[in-house]
Amino acid sequence: MKKSSFAIGVAAAALTMVAAVSGASAQSWTDNITVGGRMYLDVSSSSLEVNGAKSGSKNGFGFDVKRVYFQVDKKFNDIYSLQMQTDVSPVNQTSGSIAGQGLYLKKAYFKAAFDPAFEVSVGSNEMPWIPYAESIYGYRWLENTLLEQNNTGARSTFGTSADWGVHVAGKFAQNFAYQVSLVNGKGYRDSSRSEGMDVETRLSAKFDQWNFAVGSYTGKRGQQTYSGTTEVVAPHTAQRYNALAAFTGDRFKAGVEYFTATDWQTASILDTSADHAKADDSDGYSVFSSYRVSPMYTVFGRFDNVKPTKKLAPWNEGNYYNFGIQMSPLKGITLALVAKHDEFDAYAGGPALKGAKTNTKFNEIGIFSELRY
Repeated sequence: MKKSSFAIGVAAAALTMVAAVSGASAQSWTDNITVGGRMYLDVSSSSLEVNGAKSGSKNGFGFDVKRVYFQVDKKFNDIYSLQMQTDVSPVNQTSGSIAGQGLYLKKAYFKAAFDPAFEVSVGSNEMPWIPYAESIYGYRWLENTLLEQNNTGARSTFGTSADWGVHVAGKFAQNFAYQVSLVNGKGYRDSSRSEGMDVETRLSAKFDQWNFAVGSYTGKRGQQTYSGTTEVVAPHTAQRYNALAAFTGDRFKAGVEYFTATDWQTASILDTSADHAKADDSDGYSVFSSYRVSPMYTVFGRFDNVKPTKKLAPWNEGNYYNFGIQMSPLKGITLALVAKHDEFDAYAGGPALKGAKTNTKFNEIGIFSELRY
């Protein structure tokens, strides 16, 4: 399906939504409103070292507020609804600095659920892949999933969980679900427009306790824009493909996630050299598992491997793991004792020469919590 045809279709659907809501029976804005939220808190000891020397602010023992979400839902009727969710990120989770702190609108959209197989939302909403992977993994409150995890700050991330645009989703044939999102490509923290829009997709299936999904992303990631009257040309297109398979039983869960990407980084998208010297490939995988040993306690673990620059620096590699034990003493309160290790090796010299190594290492152990209300 071409982007232009897709855009025309969703625009027509949006106009239909507005007309239908305007013709609906009047009701107070205070009717059918629900409020909720989540907080990710921890007390931990962490260290970030570069070639054995401590680096940055992610060192020492202390208290962290990793995320605070506040959500308001407004339901007009069985079809039309609104949702707003704020995201408070006190620190930049990549660098450990306060440079990225602030209050953001993560989700702000108007949705029309015409049919279980066809729902349309306009605004900032969840992207097709990362939230789905998070729902299968189940431990987002402890760590981002494969595409976003980057505790060392030394490797790249490969996706975002929400973005501004038009999102179409649905479930069909009992076992299948899909989502297609046409977005600006800069993530929910930047609502500015670009010259074109990106497309992310997902097709998933669930058979009893088995889950399978494939997904894709293609676009300029918001790099093709106008600076005054001058067009910033993005000659290359970022692409990413995803796959996931998992068993999610009542007590035992195990799964694997994989991605491969081409020209994902800004430098590759904007490269204008004759031979596109900055073209690059990336890939990675994540293996995770958990087992509920009693109604209150669950043990879990995970391992990731990422090669972010397979052509330009083919020896560069990151490995991450965590393991721990979780307990749920009360409804809405989840606690876990967790150990994490993230390590990235980068080599100088480019593809022709494996030069000097820079080792970046992150370790953390502590009590992590998710509070829902």
